Amino acid sequence: GPALARAVRAALRGTGLQVRVGNKVLDVRARGADKGAAVLRWLRVVERGRVPLEHVVYAGDDTTDEDAFRALGRRAVTIAVGPRVGHARFRTASTVTFAAWLERLAGLRDMGKAAAERPRSRPSRRPPRRPRSTARDRSR
Repeated sequence: GPALARAVRAALRGTGLQVRVGNKVLDVRARGADKGAAVLRWLRVVERGRVPLEHVVYAGDDTTDEDAFRALGRRAVTIAVGPRVGHARFRTASTVTFAAWLERLAGLRDMGKAAAERPRSRPSRRPPRRPRSTARDRSR
């Protein structure tokens, strides 16, 4: 709780490390190191810029995710899970509702793959046939 956070801050005073209180966690990190910096570095170094922010989905349920929500900005899909966080573009009530959303998203992806794998009919080179007239049509 708060007493533990105060004790850890006091113990780390003068080390250059920061303490941030999260949801059931104390986050101890170097100044300037946070989830936002980490995700941007990952995209730049590991992904070598091949993944545009518009293709990034980041979900989090903790105050420590706020840095990532801010760093990714309005271009990425950021999702706050639960009531705690505030800078995400979207919000879902719980991990249960988020898991359900992921399942639906995976289902859509699978539907798209199935559609892409279906053989496509080739257009005929012949002109369309005219419908045959019937005796009934000729009597009119």
